[in-house]
Amino acid sequence: MRALPTADPFLVDFFADRRRGASGVRRDRIDRTEADLRLAIELAEEEVLGDDERVLVAAERQFEPLAAVARVLPVPALPAVLHRFLTDPVYRAGTADEARDRLDTCAALVRRLAEEPELLPSTRQLRRLDERIRMEIATLQPVRGRLRGRRVRG
Repeated sequence: MRALPTADPFLVDFFADRRRGASGVRRDRIDRTEADLRLAIELAEEEVLGDDERVLVAAERQFEPLAAVARVLPVPALPAVLHRFLTDPVYRAGTADEARDRLDTCAALVRRLAEEPELLPSTRQLRRLDERIRMEIATLQPVRGRLRGRRVRG
């Protein structure tokens, strides 16, 4: 079994792939999503890290204070942080377009996490996150589009 990286290199790779080909407003929204997710990781230190890992975070902060929790956080703990990121109103997007882009990015992150064999115990939690994201994306469709999709023809 290969060792999973910590959250920091995993997120660096993921967001680099996500930015590829994106430009303008879409790229700015991807950057904001990454910044907000990294903030959620830093603020979730108490809930997702054990005592030994918190000691490592304290040591990491002495060398580089930014993103210390992400450099220590194991990737299997990301679904818990992602759930908090999606449910906490602090991280809500301002506009529907921004929310849609943020949810698309989170859905891609969930799919990437689901590909990791070491995360098989978290598969149910990842599926629930994916369903939650799909429901939220569906609610962000324009009202006219939702009404048109429900109309019965006969």
